[in-house]
Amino acid sequence: MIDAYSRKCVGWHFGNHIDYAESFIKTLKVEEVYQTEYESYRKAYEGIGKFIDLYNRKHLHSSLGYVSPDEFEKGLLNQKALS
Repeated sequence: MIDAYSRKCVGWHFGNHIDYAESFIKTLKVEEVYQTEYESYRKAYEGIGKFIDLYNRKHLHSSLGYVSPDEFEKGLLNQKALS
């Protein structure tokens, strides 16, 4: 699962990366895992995968300037391409 949904840590400092990961795990547990009674490991895998996809596309982060992780990453890649 981690390989399928991992993201590159483009432009992040190591200390902040740990904080982001811990914050994400808390959000995943509170907003998805604790609220769902999965019928099987496969259903859990699928449900968590859908949550991660939605989180990366829609969840706004104050630490990223109130943009989603996808928008933030696209902005970094655009900056890198222009330099």
